[in-house]
Amino acid sequence: MGIDKAQLHVAGKTFAWHCRQRFERFGSWCAVGAYGTSAGDVLQGVSWLTDRVADRGPVEGLAVGLTWASERATWSFVSTIDVPLIEIKLAYLLQEHSKASSQIVMPSWDGHRYGLTAIYRNSIAERLRELVDQGFRKVSDLPLHFETRFVGETSVRAVDANLASFLRINTPEEYEAFVAEYGGPISGAPELL
Repeated sequence: MGIDKAQLHVAGKTFAWHCRQRFERFGSWCAVGAYGTSAGDVLQGVSWLTDRVADRGPVEGLAVGLTWASERATWSFVSTIDVPLIEIKLAYLLQEHSKASSQIVMPSWDGHRYGLTAIYRNSIAERLRELVDQGFRKVSDLPLHFETRFVGETSVRAVDANLASFLRINTPEEYEAFVAEYGGPISGAPELL
């Protein structure tokens, strides 16, 4: 994108604001930014963490976040800031699909694995850190290393009919199209609980 996605605006509010509105209902949550970044004004009061090492991609952020969360809960719901329409009901759906042996519960269909919109058992933090330190970088390959349960499109659509939770904004063109559709008050957006 070339700029901090957290500061992008839709419906008069930043992506960070939308993210905070959706996640602050959870008892404890954190935001993880790239190495050397700061939370800025929008996320003040949120537990702000940064990658331990620069340029290791999103798996580094997962390791940092799950390490922090492992002292607070058994599971973590993970999402990215560039999905301002994330449906929180999705977190509860994924939790319902977890089993005692599950370490990750991840949406998957049509050959795509959505590891950045998934739940993770926090106890995998140490093993995940080892993998990152060994050069592991691909979130979609995490099921090769951890017991993963996949949740299909039909189940996800039951709580997110339009799959808005997977509408990531990665390019200026995607952002322009998103603002054209949702630039005013966000109608048709997922309801907050």
